[in-house]
Amino acid sequence: MDKSKYAALALLALTMGMLLPVSINYIYHRLSESRGVIPVITPPIITRPSNGSQPGGPFLQVFTGLRGFNTYEDLVNFISAAKSVEREVVELLGASSIYTYVSSPFLATPIAVESLIARGAVRTSITNVQVVGVDELDYVKNTGEIIAVSSSNFIYIVSAVERKVVSVIDLGNVYCKGLFLNGDKLIAVFEEAVSLSISLEDKCNCIATPTESPITTVSVYSLSNVTNPVLLLNTSITGSVVSARMTGPRVYLVTTMPIELTTSTTLKVAIPLIDQKPMPPQNIKGIDHEPRVYTNILALDIDSLEYSAYSFLTGPSSWMYMTPKSLYLAVSKSLTTYEAYVKAINSLINYLPNDVSTEALNALALGDLSKCFEVILKYFNTLKYDDVVKIINSVNEELHGESFGDETLFYVFNVSGINVTYIGDFRVEGHILDQFSMEEMSEYFIVATTSVNSTVQITSTYVKALNVDSGSEVTAVVCTRGVCTTETVRIYGESSKVEQQNYYWLHVYTTPIGESVNNVFILNLSNLSIVSSIKGLAPGERIYSARLLKNVFYLVTFRQVDPLYAIDLSNPENPKVLGYLKIPGFSEYLHPISSDRLLGIGIESGELKISLFDISDPRAMSSISEVKIPNGYSPVLYDHHAFTLDPDYESMYLPMQWYGSMYSGVLVVSYSNDMLRVRGLLRHSEASRAIYIGDEIYTISRSLIKIFNAVTLNEVGSIPLALFS
Repeated sequence: MDKSKYAALALLALTMGMLLPVSINYIYHRLSESRGVIPVITPPIITRPSNGSQPGGPFLQVFTGLRGFNTYEDLVNFISAAKSVEREVVELLGASSIYTYVSSPFLATPIAVESLIARGAVRTSITNVQVVGVDELDYVKNTGEIIAVSSSNFIYIVSAVERKVVSVIDLGNVYCKGLFLNGDKLIAVFEEAVSLSISLEDKCNCIATPTESPITTVSVYSLSNVTNPVLLLNTSITGSVVSARMTGPRVYLVTTMPIELTTSTTLKVAIPLIDQKPMPPQNIKGIDHEPRVYTNILALDIDSLEYSAYSFLTGPSSWMYMTPKSLYLAVSKSLTTYEAYVKAINSLINYLPNDVSTEALNALALGDLSKCFEVILKYFNTLKYDDVVKIINSVNEELHGESFGDETLFYVFNVSGINVTYIGDFRVEGHILDQFSMEEMSEYFIVATTSVNSTVQITSTYVKALNVDSGSEVTAVVCTRGVCTTETVRIYGESSKVEQQNYYWLHVYTTPIGESVNNVFILNLSNLSIVSSIKGLAPGERIYSARLLKNVFYLVTFRQVDPLYAIDLSNPENPKVLGYLKIPGFSEYLHPISSDRLLGIGIESGELKISLFDISDPRAMSSISEVKIPNGYSPVLYDHHAFTLDPDYESMYLPMQWYGSMYSGVLVVSYSNDMLRVRGLLRHSEASRAIYIGDEIYTISRSLIKIFNAVTLNEVGSIPLALFS
């Protein structure tokens, strides 16, 4: 077989995802020979509560269509081989990976106080969310009768009628990630660090419980008597919180944790824990052939208090999107170091003799990059310097003609009750900005991305050494893309009579090329295939915000001006840009206030800017009103939960701060009659949320709730968030 066929074979292996499994098989057998056989470990049976206190039915879940693990031995085999290939790259580069963790201890104790007076339903704001019917975690929740606020290590239960704190839940020293309220049930999600002593048979000393990774706990409280919250359920799963959603009476929590502990120089595979017991291996499934983390999903029914848990070997998820029936996790991916080296090698072998290229490709197919480069460098050392430079320049020119963009991988799950089923995955070019960059539209899925292309390049370093006894100095010639410099290398240590050899060193890296572009992809959810796309929008700019309204997708990009694009998706398989509007500044958040009016909140020349757009005709959009706040800043720019729209009073409430000023609070801006007008500032230091109940506005900080009349904006009361004396 000639070298061109070898190159095609290696490239095909990379493209089809076959290279790493081949490497895994080889390296695992090599490791097994050196450390002995890993023992088969009997999986524990984990139970779930059926009434909030007593164990109920079996916890074990059944999966189909994925890489399964019947025993922990299977799991360790898979992970150890994958991590060995990763270590091969790390050793080649002299680099290391470090995981970071969030940690805090836990204690939950309800404190009883006076009773709450019930009242009828009133108009009540809810947390600003992306999908109707799917609630999102936030530190303030409101039912109209009670307000729950998590602050520091306490959850305050406030009576909106009595205007006072009626009970406090002490969480101990933990970090609360957020709350849900569902009828008379309060759900708290928090992370804690605990010292665990888990019994797990581990004769090979390669399995460990994740003592370094935080444990995320979901606590369900009954507020049927709000003066005495009753803890109904504590359930925990290892990992840091990615996000959580609540739809109907069910909560879906996603956490992530490393698959390998970093406290030992030998491989230590971490086992996820559910309720501080090892996850059964049958509940762990491999999705990604190059896994970096466990993605854990806990599904909980807050009425029955039944729950299930799943672990998937994946890449690290960045964003979560959910509808009542589907859950999506997005993972940003770029060309890995391993892939860059493989692409460079596949170009290099075209310039090597057949015997050398064959030996190099054989080593590459086994995942042994060090051996592969050893073969190439050994050949280079037989050549003249100018010949090596010529090869490297030719390879770089060839590689420069091929660009590689970043991409986003989506894992797709169906949800039904507490059952979560993995459906599949898909990839699109570019990276997403946030959860609003993805939307489900009937049987289609819409994704907006920004793409930045890169190319692979090789730097060659030639070290020319002389006999150190001769007293001559040693020089190094460094060449990058044809530009060479010669440097004197200082010599340390005693003289040696051993003659040093000339040698080369090659380093592979990626570098960005060209301008960024923006894209919109439409996928058919029945087969997770891309059915259409619009690519190359706004070269040199990036996406700042996105929002789907019915069948029109609005997109904001920015570099010097703020183009607001309207993209028609009425025929998902033939999307069209209907029009765009260019104005100064950019919008970080888009919010619809009617079918033909859209709000944009962003920045222009360092000033907070609120814009009202007329989108009645997407082909001819216009900015009909705007407000600028000099030196102003709002958390709405990065957290959409801080935004509250009050349609009855045609107003919006934005927490605000002013740079270099003593003023802060909640800005009230009306949008009636197609005119933005600042009604006033509700003064409240460090307020970051505003809700409304009836005809009152409640501004909320971590230590105080203030109450204002929604008509006059006069302050009518306050509620300190404090413990009882």
